[in-house]
Amino acid sequence: MKKILPIFLSMLLCASFATAQPYASEISGSNNQTISKEATVSKRAEIFADSLVKAFEAADWNVYMNLSFPGAIKYYGGKKGYLEHVMRGRKVETDKIEQKPSAIKVLQVLTDDMDQWQAVVERKTERFLDDQPTILVTYLIGQSLDDGNNWTFFDIGMNTVENVIYMMPEVFPRLSIPEKKIVKK
Repeated sequence: MKKILPIFLSMLLCASFATAQPYASEISGSNNQTISKEATVSKRAEIFADSLVKAFEAADWNVYMNLSFPGAIKYYGGKKGYLEHVMRGRKVETDKIEQKPSAIKVLQVLTDDMDQWQAVVERKTERFLDDQPTILVTYLIGQSLDDGNNWTFFDIGMNTVENVIYMMPEVFPRLSIPEKKIVKK
C-alpha cells in the first residue's frame, strides 16, 4: 500500500497538470489573438493613412476623397466644400515650404468590440518654414466600420481637437487626440 500511494498521488498530480495545461494555452492563445488582431488592424490603419497622406501630397483628389472620413466631408458642406478646405490647406503648406514626404506612425487603435475601430495616426513632415528647418506634427483620426479592414481619415491639423466631436460624434472618449505642433530643429 505504501508503494501504491506515491504512484497514485503522482498520477493524480500529472492528470491535474495535464488538464490545466490546455486551459492555460487557451488563455494565452486568446491573448495572442487579441494582440495579433490589434497588430493587424493597426497595420491596415497605417496603410490607409499612408495612402491618404500620399494622395494629399500628390494632389490626387479622387483617392484623397475616397479615403476621407464622411463626417468631415459633411462638416464642410459636402465634397466640394471639403475639397476646397483641404486644397487651401495644401496650398498654404506647399507655397511656403520645401518638404520631404511625410512619415506616419499609428499611435493608438481602439475597438468597441462591435466591428468598429478608431485610430490616431501621427503625421510628421520635415520642411523649411521661414528658412528654418521645421517639423510639422499633425494627427489623423480614423475610423473603420468593418472590423479594421477599411479605413477613412481626416487630418486634425486642418482643424482643432475641439471640432472632432462635430465631425465624428461617435468618437471614442478613450481616444487620445493631441494638438498639432510645429517643432523648430
